[in-house]
Amino acid sequence: MEKYTEFEHFDLEKYSTFAKWFKKYFLADKDKFSEDDFFHGLIRHLEEKDRLDVFVFKLNAFWDASPVVQELLLKDAKHLIKVFTNLIQNFLSSDQSSLDPQASTAAVKMITYLYSRTSKAINGGNDDTKVIEKLEELIDSPKCLVETALLAGSAIVTIVLLNSSSDEDSIKVLAKFLTRKESTEYFKLCLINGILCCGGSLILMVQEQESEMLFIYFILNGIKNLCRKSTSYDFQSFLLLKMWCCKLKEMCSQVTSDTENKFTVEVPEDYVVEILNICKNNFENAIKGVSELCFEAFRDILAVTFFGWTDKAYQEKFLINNLEQTMSLKWSQKSKYIQLSALVPQIGVEDVLVLYPAIPSDLSVSLTSPHLVHAGVEVYKLIIKVLSLDQWTKHFGNILVSNLLSSKPGLRNSCLDQWLPATLKQISSSQVFILEQLGSSKSEEAMVATVTTLKICKKLGISQDVVGTVDPLEKLKECLLHSSPELRCSAFAVLCHAKKKGTVPASAELPLLLDFLATNGSVGCTKFRQSVESSFAALLMRCRDYSAMMFRNKQKKKDEGELELIIQFLDDCLETLICNLLPGGNYQRKIYSLDLLLVFINNFFCFSNQGANKCSGNGDPQDFMKYANEKDKICLYTERNFNVLILNIDDHMVDVKAKTEGILEFFNPADEVLIDITEKMHTLVNSPKEGNCESGALLAKLICNWGKKRPQPKEFHIDLQNVCNYLLNLYKSTLKKCGEDFLLCARSSPLYGIITSLRKCLLDSNSAEKFSFSQEKIVELIQVMEETVDFMLHILCGDMAENESVNPDFQEIAVAVNKIIAANEDDEELDDAIPISEDHQLVLSAAWHSLKECALMAGYLVNLLPLECDPETSSNSMSLQNTERCSKILFTILSSCRHKGAIEATNLACGLFATSLLNSNIKPFHNITSSMLEQVFQQLKTSWSNSSYTRRSAGLPGLIQKLVSSEPPNKARTLLPKAVNELIGLARTEDINEEAEDSAASHSLHILRSIVQDTHVSREIGQYITQIAGVCLETFQSASWSVRNAGLQLFGSLSPRIVGQKKVRDDAEGYNNVDVEEVDARFTGLIQLLVDKLIQSLTNETCLLDSSIVPILTILARMESCSESKLSIQVTESVEKFSNCPVVQVRSLAAQILAQFRQVTAEEVVAKVLSKLMKENDENVSTDVYYTNEKHFDVLNILELVKKEKAESPLELSTSMYQIDQLTHCYAIKAEILLIQDLLKLKTSESYPIDTISTYVCEPGFHQWKHLQRQRESSVEIENPTVNSFEEAKDVIEAIILSVDNCDHGIKFLQQLLDSEHCNGLLVSKLIDFFLSDGILGKLHPTWNNLLFNSEAAIDLLDALDHDLLQTEQLGVATSAKAMKLRAVCLNIMLIQEDWEWFFGDTSEYVSRMVENSEQILKYSGPENIETSRQIAGEAILAYLPTFQQRQIKDKMALVLQFGFVNLLNSSLVLLQDEDPDLRAIAIKFGSELPRPDWTCQYPALSKHLSINMVVWFGLDQLAQVIELFTPVIETIIAPSHIPIDSILSEETQSSSLFKRGDGVNVYSEGGYTLQNYYTCIRQYLLHDNPGLDLILSMDNVVQVGQRVTEILETEKRVFSKTRTVKGFHMITSVQAMVNLIAQVDVIKKKPDEDLRMNIENIRSMLNEHTLWPGFVL
Repeated sequence: MEKYTEFEHFDLEKYSTFAKWFKKYFLADKDKFSEDDFFHGLIRHLEEKDRLDVFVFKLNAFWDASPVVQELLLKDAKHLIKVFTNLIQNFLSSDQSSLDPQASTAAVKMITYLYSRTSKAINGGNDDTKVIEKLEELIDSPKCLVETALLAGSAIVTIVLLNSSSDEDSIKVLAKFLTRKESTEYFKLCLINGILCCGGSLILMVQEQESEMLFIYFILNGIKNLCRKSTSYDFQSFLLLKMWCCKLKEMCSQVTSDTENKFTVEVPEDYVVEILNICKNNFENAIKGVSELCFEAFRDILAVTFFGWTDKAYQEKFLINNLEQTMSLKWSQKSKYIQLSALVPQIGVEDVLVLYPAIPSDLSVSLTSPHLVHAGVEVYKLIIKVLSLDQWTKHFGNILVSNLLSSKPGLRNSCLDQWLPATLKQISSSQVFILEQLGSSKSEEAMVATVTTLKICKKLGISQDVVGTVDPLEKLKECLLHSSPELRCSAFAVLCHAKKKGTVPASAELPLLLDFLATNGSVGCTKFRQSVESSFAALLMRCRDYSAMMFRNKQKKKDEGELELIIQFLDDCLETLICNLLPGGNYQRKIYSLDLLLVFINNFFCFSNQGANKCSGNGDPQDFMKYANEKDKICLYTERNFNVLILNIDDHMVDVKAKTEGILEFFNPADEVLIDITEKMHTLVNSPKEGNCESGALLAKLICNWGKKRPQPKEFHIDLQNVCNYLLNLYKSTLKKCGEDFLLCARSSPLYGIITSLRKCLLDSNSAEKFSFSQEKIVELIQVMEETVDFMLHILCGDMAENESVNPDFQEIAVAVNKIIAANEDDEELDDAIPISEDHQLVLSAAWHSLKECALMAGYLVNLLPLECDPETSSNSMSLQNTERCSKILFTILSSCRHKGAIEATNLACGLFATSLLNSNIKPFHNITSSMLEQVFQQLKTSWSNSSYTRRSAGLPGLIQKLVSSEPPNKARTLLPKAVNELIGLARTEDINEEAEDSAASHSLHILRSIVQDTHVSREIGQYITQIAGVCLETFQSASWSVRNAGLQLFGSLSPRIVGQKKVRDDAEGYNNVDVEEVDARFTGLIQLLVDKLIQSLTNETCLLDSSIVPILTILARMESCSESKLSIQVTESVEKFSNCPVVQVRSLAAQILAQFRQVTAEEVVAKVLSKLMKENDENVSTDVYYTNEKHFDVLNILELVKKEKAESPLELSTSMYQIDQLTHCYAIKAEILLIQDLLKLKTSESYPIDTISTYVCEPGFHQWKHLQRQRESSVEIENPTVNSFEEAKDVIEAIILSVDNCDHGIKFLQQLLDSEHCNGLLVSKLIDFFLSDGILGKLHPTWNNLLFNSEAAIDLLDALDHDLLQTEQLGVATSAKAMKLRAVCLNIMLIQEDWEWFFGDTSEYVSRMVENSEQILKYSGPENIETSRQIAGEAILAYLPTFQQRQIKDKMALVLQFGFVNLLNSSLVLLQDEDPDLRAIAIKFGSELPRPDWTCQYPALSKHLSINMVVWFGLDQLAQVIELFTPVIETIIAPSHIPIDSILSEETQSSSLFKRGDGVNVYSEGGYTLQNYYTCIRQYLLHDNPGLDLILSMDNVVQVGQRVTEILETEKRVFSKTRTVKGFHMITSVQAMVNLIAQVDVIKKKPDEDLRMNIENIRSMLNEHTLWPGFVL
């Protein structure tokens, strides 16, 4: 049978390849298939030669190839049906475990095809019945894919229809399947799906005999039942509902059309209403896709009423009623928008706007919360789709602009991202109206909206002309330099994007783009970087396509356009990005540049026309790049670039290292460089620091990828030609050393760096030695891993590691570690400041990191290597035995180790491990996960559960979570129900243990919590929620604290699953609430369970409050009801029983619940309260006691109703609340009444009276009431107050701060308070805050009042602030810092007076005060201070800004006073490098508003880069007399000139400690780049004809320093030399800056002679030649 051999070369992974090949084969030789004998012979041959699943795949490929082949297959249908049935039988058999599940899918498809293409039964009778039985068995099998099960349902329906004599007969058979008891719900779902897919409209229109219903309505009951319960196939259930509605709509439409509107399908209204309610209750269903399906079903069923109801007036009324119900919902409910999306098109946009004209403004609510935005914008698009420009302007124009200018960033950004693009795309010329409205505003919000509008218009190809006051290019120039990163990146995007991809930016725009790339690297905002990366990618695609096209034109002697200009631009871009990767840059700069560099590489060096890198028809840029490289342009693979990039491998941040490694793979370093890198790799992988180990691992992988013939360092005794073998041998030898002296190894060569390197080299997809180990090596590796785990657990647990029934706690771990270091304890000096010794840290780190790496190695081995039960010796597959050994490694770590790092890594490994096994078709591998699950449950039932105090069950929750979540989502889950049921059973067991001791119950509850929180099982967990909630409520009564605690944590995890995650933090509008009917629809029986438990708890008399009440009320408080229903009444009746509860939290929650469930107004409740109070005070009326707790509950209920705006007449309500206030003496109630009155005042703007009749001051709520009352009115004496206690002092301060007119009293009392024994930081801080308030500051400003008054007030304050308590930090750091700021405010007020010189003469005390204040500001601005202190220091600098703006310092102020101003500028430069963006913003504001030179830009708000420039230029201009104290001059000139020659780059001893004090302080600061900025500023300033600096320097030392640095640079040729460390590069840069400035501009007082000048010039030339980046400072 040689003629068939070419059909045999095929395996399971190449199905698509075979299908394509066969199709081409068939088309090339059709005649061969015209002969039946050839094809049938081929079938028999393949059936004999191929494995069964391979044979089925080939038959499927044959069928898909051509109708001709299908006819040939149909001739052999009977035999083929047996083949497919046989495959299904074998697949279901436990003996046949290697068949591909997809083969069963192919078999079911083929069965369906064959039966659907024949006009008579293929087998007939019993044979077809057997096929149906096998298909049903397949559907119910857990091995079956969901896709296969649904196809099997279609196949069954097809067979039934073919074997039936009539439609009635078919319906009878199908109805029997649906109604019989043995049919599972899942089978019914698949069968109904088959009926809707294959049954056709005719069979659905036939009446079912027993129910006398149309068959389409008969199956509806089954669909509704499926949708009303939570199952693992919820999505498919709602898909059926959607399909049913769509089918009914098609049938109604077809009948109406075919009969010319004379007949229709009768559609009962109750069916429509039921379906609408099901959809409404699931519009916010958390299961992905369900909401969309409900919307489609909702829309289609509304369309059914149009076709199916003959009474059009009634149908219109029905729609209007539904619209009315929808509009009654709150705009904070997502369901409202979804319903409007379906109703608006049915009713008509114009009619809806007439009925509800407020919709345009109310629709803006959707922009306030992320979960509403998408639903809201869909409604917006539907409405504006049919509006003209005038109509849109009338309804939405001003609303859109108002939203764009909103002060709420969330609303504004949503409008920018959603409404604005939709408007510009849909409404022609709308950009004119928008830009005209925005052009009149100068706010940052208006600029962002303007630029975003320009960007969208450019993408849409809308011309960008001058509109009103908006000149697009000028606006972009301003925005590119603005202080807002959002605005800068938006402006950059406008320049980058274009509708025509083959065009490039104008020549005037290219410098703007380059300047942006160079100056925005350090922006600390992820969104900014992502936006810039996206825009840069668009820009490079345009440049690439344009350049490739122009280069082809050049070759054809045509117009080459601006090819050379673009080449230079791209070369400058590349230089800029590489320059941003020099040592000393912060994380933001490096990740920004690496991201953009990768985009550059993907466009020009590793071009692929797939995905996002798809070109616009201009082809590969390869030829163009050759041309550019020949001209030494756009050259990436240079030695200089390599030297810069390789240094970033040793960065602290993982993503910087990883991206650097990805770029370095494209390079090919020289042998001597490779030796240097290899030595560095060996050093790093043996480091005790995790970051170094990661760097070493990446270097090891790069060495793998840079070629096989590697140079060998002389000191390496192990062969390096195979890196993986080298690392494995190093691993074994190091483990042996660990056994001899682990402490020594922990200091100098812990294992985990080697294991990490081996894992990356052996298993990473981009490693040249990927999967290079044979069976022998794999066994060797697993053996040493097992030894490592045993050894490290022995280190951590001591002798307890050998006892599997014990899980050591942290104290026992500490004892075991201390035993290791005991022998060396005498040799070490322990630092008392560190609670754990350095050796202890090293040992602990080495142990847990090694466990972590062993776990990851085990997980990745199983996940990435092929799985075979018994592979050949040369194979790189994982054998069953090795896989079981890996599972034991993982289980051992999780059950014996409690270190969080090890546990998290092992859980990750378990996920990888389980995913691979559960996706395997080989049953023994598949069964390992079940065995592990059983092993966990067995261990939980042993004494291991009680072995130590709780840590949330250590690693077991993660293990089970990963096992159950790793099951394939397209198959029925078997591990999840098994795990949940087992855990629920264990949770109900009650062990008699110590209260705080772990138990099987507490462990199981923690494990359940991890499962509930897992997103991978979110679809399936819903069906267990009610059951799990019941278990939680039971555990609240447990005698064990660990069980109660675990149960409470589990209940907290259930809350987001039941009522969803909180959408907004401070929710006053009900965004976070969910309708109780929706909850009941999704979790049947849950609400009843909670209500029953509430009622049951009332009978618990053993304690003050049943422990389940607060959790239940907390979750009910997240629910609401829009109408009274049986369920809502049930909830309110049970909750109201707690109105007299003695616990205030319970009353508060109960009041909130009633306000959300009852359809009453605040006025109705107030009337009832007044009635009860009147009766209570009327002695003639006998009534039930109106307890104080009940009164408090009712007032709380009123408060909640007012918050939810359920008050019809605020003014009348306020009057009634005052009456209640007069009738009660409880201060807790009075305090709540004040809160209510405050809310009502916001609506009425009317003041309200307060009942202040004093009673007992010790009553609950008195101090809260007093505080609230004091905020509104005060009768405390403030002119001459007598203070005898802290409380009295506080009362005086509260009275003073009520009005800015009390400023004088405040100053006087501050002086009195500072001398009082009752003085403390809290009181003084509050009083200082009053003086720093806007009202007081405005009043103190010279423009407010006469100058004398302001000066005197400032002087009085300064005198008060001179108190010893405020000169030190005795009252706290924050109080001292605020006093500093207030001094700055006062001094600034005096400095901007017209007579300022009278105060600040040479001998004035205020000069010294100002200098001292500036020194304190400089001190507090340093990165070693807390954020609050630094922020106040920044605000203090800003306080001096008016002086900087209004006074000339140069030649006008005393020399000593200038010392203060140079301190302030130095402080601002420190804060401009602060790691907190808010603090940088303060300093940026200061720099932006300083007076600036005429030759620079004059935009009002500047970027950080330009703000630094302004500070430097101001200092150079105004502080020439004290310039030696100015930081930029010190760091670029003075400091490098004083470097001791002997200390230049001297050797430093390397510490083996894990942590170094001071590391991590201000991670944002950039030494070298800050020097570059200072250097550029000084040079630019002096080149603009400004006077020189006249510095006095030791030129001999300058020359010696320069020559020494030059010598070092000439001799240091190693890749990782000391000149290329962060510290070394900073020093080199400072020296280079100094030499360049001396050589190029006038900075020294004594001009150098010719010999000295030539010497300096030679040094400058040598430095620029040998430094790492010659152009860094030029």
